[in-house]
Amino acid sequence: MTVNIIFDFLEPFKDKFPNIEILYGLAIWNINRAKTEAALVNTILPAEGLFLRWKNDLEEKITRDSKHLKKRDAWNKIKTNWFSIEPGGKVTFNNS
Repeated sequence: MTVNIIFDFLEPFKDKFPNIEILYGLAIWNINRAKTEAALVNTILPAEGLFLRWKNDLEEKITRDSKHLKKRDAWNKIKTNWFSIEPGGKVTFNNS
């Protein structure tokens, strides 16, 4: 059930990434990790909370990686309409 809800949340990203299946895989892996962590501390997280945690983690990773040239170059190879990294490393996200 949670996976279907997550796919609904990922729907707006379909037009922003060239290979949405990779994004699905990343989301499902991270969401399962979050569910396991929540179960260990006896907490129930709603699907929206799991999705937002994954999205924020990914945004933080992209921003952190943008400060290192090799990692920034790897992210720049992904042609996406969701984020852009300027030559100086400034990251802009399009969350609309």
